[in-house]
Amino acid sequence: MKKFLFLIFFTFLFCLTTKNSYAQTAEQYADSGFKKFATQDYIGAIKNYSSAIELNSKNDNYYNIRGYSYYKIGKLKESVDDFNKAIELKPKFYMYYLSRAYSKKAIFDKDGACSDFKIYQEMSGFSQSDEIKKYCEGQ
Repeated sequence: MKKFLFLIFFTFLFCLTTKNSYAQTAEQYADSGFKKFATQDYIGAIKNYSSAIELNSKNDNYYNIRGYSYYKIGKLKESVDDFNKAIELKPKFYMYYLSRAYSKKAIFDKDGACSDFKIYQEMSGFSQSDEIKKYCEGQ
């Protein structure tokens, strides 16, 4: 009986240490996701950043890069959703508004896109391009 209890305890201990040694952190998933993003493996980046977000849902940059990856593969609603979350987490970072503006423009949400372009311009101090001025005329 003692051998059996020892075997159960040893198996339990082995499982705990094995699980911890193979578990990835959010940062490790993000690092791997960024490498995939940099090589234009956007689907792989989305998977890695989704795993990072499961472990740390408070990192705005995870949503930003996943949102841009969604944008690159044409999943524009998901892109807007991720930029929304990035803005919710870090509302004063003007680049997220620019990214969301382009996603909204791609889904033909002209009012939303122009609103975000305006917020970006006001927060950043940069002037709008002629393309954006022309797109948003009358807004």
